[in-house]
Amino acid sequence: MSGALTVVLKGARVTCENHECDAEFNRFHRTLRLLMDSPLNKSKKMHVYVHTTRNVLVEINYLLEVPEDPIELSDVMSYLLRRLVIKSSDGTVLAKVIKNPIESHLPPNTTKVILSSKGCKMSSKDLEPYMERGLAFFVGLREGEKKEAEISMKLSNFKLSPESCCVKLTNMFEEMLGIF
Repeated sequence: MSGALTVVLKGARVTCENHECDAEFNRFHRTLRLLMDSPLNKSKKMHVYVHTTRNVLVEINYLLEVPEDPIELSDVMSYLLRRLVIKSSDGTVLAKVIKNPIESHLPPNTTKVILSSKGCKMSSKDLEPYMERGLAFFVGLREGEKKEAEISMKLSNFKLSPESCCVKLTNMFEEMLGIF
């Protein structure tokens, strides 16, 4: 696979109000944690972006460690939204706010895929023709979140949570790329 694999978390609520985390924020926390802890991410084969409910676009470095505690992640994201960048102690940029739209940050001719329970069931073999150009998967974290895409794809005949979609997606590409 020479093209890039990108995952965009759409409609993310990235902070808690008064340290009271709701279901939306907890879904974002779990989904981001699953993506960042995946072997696909750790092998640098995936790019992760977050598009917030307030139309802020965030690029996440593969080195970012998502805290186990959701409130800690909320604090990190609040800091990011104020300062526009998070750096490690050695100066490595771990996350940064970038300019919209997401398409300007994707490689040219990237195929955009939205994950939807109403899409076409596709396997890794069905995606192979698009892999040279790169694939960007849009995962909606809110009900009814829409995004224009060239392909609407479902990963199961059952309605899956964003967390389950990301697990299935990363597992599919780890298997295709022989990442263990």
